[in-house]
Amino acid sequence: MSKSLRNYRSPQEIFDAYGADALRWYFFANQPPWTSIIYSERTIKESIPEFLLRFWNVYSFFIIYANIDGWRPDGDLRGDLPAPDDPALTELDRWILGELGRTVAACREGLESYDVLKASQALSDFVESLSNWYLRRSRPRFWAHDMDADKLDAYWTLYESLVMTSLLIAPFT
Repeated sequence: MSKSLRNYRSPQEIFDAYGADALRWYFFANQPPWTSIIYSERTIKESIPEFLLRFWNVYSFFIIYANIDGWRPDGDLRGDLPAPDDPALTELDRWILGELGRTVAACREGLESYDVLKASQALSDFVESLSNWYLRRSRPRFWAHDMDADKLDAYWTLYESLVMTSLLIAPFT
């Protein structure tokens, strides 16, 4: 593509069609920064459900059920947020919090070494695990009628995962 040959689409057209976050995520997550940029509108479109929409769906699930139950992060405070080694947590909660810790470390390492591809891949893998493994297997916990300790742990774990993931994707989107 060349500006002088005018054989490119206006960035505003891409923003209007797919959003600025999709384009930003495409540039960071789909190719190593040391290679020439291979622009593909199809790949931008595909990155939306693969990462951004998946993350949004996890957030949406959380908001819907937290509102139904009246759960607020400042309401049912149990002290500290769940730790990955807390024996009171289920194995599933400990696993996803451990994955979150590894993702934070991988993102920090990737960003400090200017390897945005590594950092974005770690984020993408975590969001996939959060959606396809943790949330799918935790749904009965959110659907339980009683607000017991297990349900509170599920809310806290998902809340912590969403907040930290939001902080991690901020430089990318």
